[in-house]
Amino acid sequence: MSRPDEPFSSQRARRVLWWGAQFALLAGVVLAVHGRCLSHGLFMDDHPHFRQLREADWSLSGLTAACRLELFGNYCHAWWMPEVTLRFFRPVSFAIMKVVYELGGWQPLWQHAASLAWHTLSCLLLAALLRRIGVQPLIALAVAVLFAIHPAHVATVQWIAAQTELMVTVFLLAAALCWAQARGWPRASQRPQHGGGAALFPVEAGSSAGAARSDALQSEPASTAQRGLWTAATGLLFAAALGCRENAIVFPLVMLSVDPLLVQRVKPFRLRSVIAGYAILALIAAGYLLLRHQVLGGMALPPRPYVYPPGEPGFAGFVATKAAYYLLGLFALAPIVPFAGVEYLKANPLPFAALMIVVGGLLLTAWWMGRRCAAVWLAPAWLLLFMLPVLPSFESSHHLYLPGVGWALTLALVAQRLWIAEARGASAVRSAGAVFEATRLPAAVEVKRVPAAVGVNAADRAARALRLRRWVVGGLGAGTAGLLFVVSFYYSLTLHVAQQVEDNVVNELAAADPPIASGQTLYIANLPLIAHYVRLPLEERLGIRDVRVVALTWAPRLLGVATAAELTWVDERTVELRIDEDRWFDGPLGVLARAAGKNPRPGAAGTRQYLPELEALALASDDDGGVSALRVRFAQPPGGTAASAGARLFWGSRLRWAHEVQHRAGAGFLPAE
Repeated sequence: MSRPDEPFSSQRARRVLWWGAQFALLAGVVLAVHGRCLSHGLFMDDHPHFRQLREADWSLSGLTAACRLELFGNYCHAWWMPEVTLRFFRPVSFAIMKVVYELGGWQPLWQHAASLAWHTLSCLLLAALLRRIGVQPLIALAVAVLFAIHPAHVATVQWIAAQTELMVTVFLLAAALCWAQARGWPRASQRPQHGGGAALFPVEAGSSAGAARSDALQSEPASTAQRGLWTAATGLLFAAALGCRENAIVFPLVMLSVDPLLVQRVKPFRLRSVIAGYAILALIAAGYLLLRHQVLGGMALPPRPYVYPPGEPGFAGFVATKAAYYLLGLFALAPIVPFAGVEYLKANPLPFAALMIVVGGLLLTAWWMGRRCAAVWLAPAWLLLFMLPVLPSFESSHHLYLPGVGWALTLALVAQRLWIAEARGASAVRSAGAVFEATRLPAAVEVKRVPAAVGVNAADRAARALRLRRWVVGGLGAGTAGLLFVVSFYYSLTLHVAQQVEDNVVNELAAADPPIASGQTLYIANLPLIAHYVRLPLEERLGIRDVRVVALTWAPRLLGVATAAELTWVDERTVELRIDEDRWFDGPLGVLARAAGKNPRPGAAGTRQYLPELEALALASDDDGGVSALRVRFAQPPGGTAASAGARLFWGSRLRWAHEVQHRAGAGFLPAE
């Protein structure tokens, strides 16, 4: 972006203006696509994080105690699910979130604004990394824009609980740039003056451009002190990334995949310096694992279905299917559905295999097209290695954010190849024409000489072909941006609707008459899965504490009930629940219940399960364990309208997308309402 004869101060000013303009553009794109989240509040996992961060102190133990999700057994109890607590070691990310909450008066708005800022910074650092490996400025910026609006990143950016994924990506992109500086990777500005290619994209051997490239690759050697400072910066950023999310642990392997292709091209080559750098990263990783093990009291691996244990049968097949599913999510925009996506793919093997063959073929073609680029291995390494740590866990779209940088690198390789391939040809033709025209041949052979105009015409044709090629590439880029924007809009709308469902459950319970009091037990039928943290926002809304929430049934669909349902009072302690067409504990929710519970068919007819306050008996079910009739007997009668009642029963309503509900008295008994 600067001229060789331009003063250094002017070059710096131009670079600052260029990067400032890129940041402004990316911030505008991020706001246009994800700005809706600024009106959102807390959602699902945000609620326990909010309370736990508010109650935590600033010590390592306090921040670590806040890094947990008590899915069942504290905030919500269910007869078909065992107690489950997920524990993490993410003190850096939780400390940053606590700072934002404190500065923002514990208002979710500022946490959402922080997510937008993290995403914008991630896109800008991605553009910087692309420039560092030789991608042209406009292509790097265009790919960063596409990364900003990719549909797989909607939940990551708009859900506060996924902010740790944004942080770890920012820290690792910055670490990669510092590592490139420490190892002396060739800079994008060190490119040949002919042929249009950047330093890491080769040109033909023996040409003047090739000679210029060879000279350019002799990067100006950094001093030992400078290399040490850049290596130290890499180590600090790597440590910060480890404190944000566990998947940062593979960063040294990602760098190692591409370092031999780049470092060996830089003279002088210092093996001891390289070994020392990796030794520092290895020590940081080992220290992190030791500290994590000590603070958490072990590995603290979540149980099934949240993590598939490596020793169980079928682990390899699950991981392979999951990897393919994530590739489809990035490259084919397949929606990532927790606890259901992999099961759906297994149930439809032929379409899945066909689509995977297409995507796999495109990936291999893309990496083959960039095979002559020295940094080509960075794309598959970043994509696959950063995907590896999350493959044993349940499927979730926020897992795609960090590997998504590999998607962007792959796209940039293809775009760069298409953009500059013809430029070299056109330049070569022009150079040949000019040299030929200036050459004076003997008269005896002049009659055999091809006129100089032929070379000029060939150059013109090559230039027109180049312009056409670039128009096509630009059109494809614009079309891709439009497609990603539309799909992201609808994904964002889906997330917005899901949050409304959770809010409606809270509204319904908060409007109960008489009001819910501290210490009461709430029995809730048809509870949407996304509202299983309802206790926390309800207590915040009403200013109460120690409410016990017991789910009698999950809503058969993620957002509620869509078919007729019926509640019958058998006596003052017994109710029967029936539903038409839909089935409780079927579909994705059934997969979760069966995988987590001790009973592979918790809804099988005749099965009894217990909580201290109730007994649940499945009366009718299908072959898959989906329940159509359920009897629940309470240890103590749920209260009616008495404000002092210790237990309350809540059935579905239209507030949470429930179908019309019919109350029917059995044995001549119907509690007051």
